[in-house]
Amino acid sequence: MAKKKKKLPIYEMTVDMNDNTGVSMNALVDAPAVEVDFVVFDEAKPMYFVNDKEWIVTGVAMRADFPIYRNDSKGEYFVKVSKETIKTIVKKWAKQQRFNAVNKMHDAEDIANGVYMVESMIVDNERGVNAPQAFKDVEDGSWILSYYVESPEIREKITNGEYKGFSVEGLFGFDFMADEPNPHDELVASMDTIIDNFLNEFTKP
Repeated sequence: MAKKKKKLPIYEMTVDMNDNTGVSMNALVDAPAVEVDFVVFDEAKPMYFVNDKEWIVTGVAMRADFPIYRNDSKGEYFVKVSKETIKTIVKKWAKQQRFNAVNKMHDAEDIANGVYMVESMIVDNERGVNAPQAFKDVEDGSWILSYYVESPEIREKITNGEYKGFSVEGLFGFDFMADEPNPHDELVASMDTIIDNFLNEFTKP
């Protein structure tokens, strides 16, 4: 018999301008939670910058209302961040001047020196602020960042695919929203159904 689908809680991440919540650091990572790799704009792939002395990397920092699966000490759950909360996050991040606060793989001791922010944008279709073509499918309200990479070591790791995207870190509040089915359990239930059907056919006289 197929297993009943397990539902996971989904939480809305929140930030307040008047407390210690907010984004404190951006990280260069090999598996960005937003599931969108960044695009490198160098002399071989000019898109925004035609000067061959430029070396820019652009990626999605946060996707609006995009469910991110988590499995930690609190168990399994999903988190989302709304477009309005992203606006608050970016305002507070800018106010605190964290533009060049970048580390590697969320290691607080391994700062990504030689990486400097040159562009920050919130996709806003109503205002005509559109995402770059490479990220045309990201949700309205998403946050996109571009950095100038001066460090030869980090350039090489990005080129080799060791770093594939951005992953923000900080303190956030969590408001319960609803329960959402666990995709893993849906797959297991589907496999159980297939097995049940096969056994039923196999055991027929």
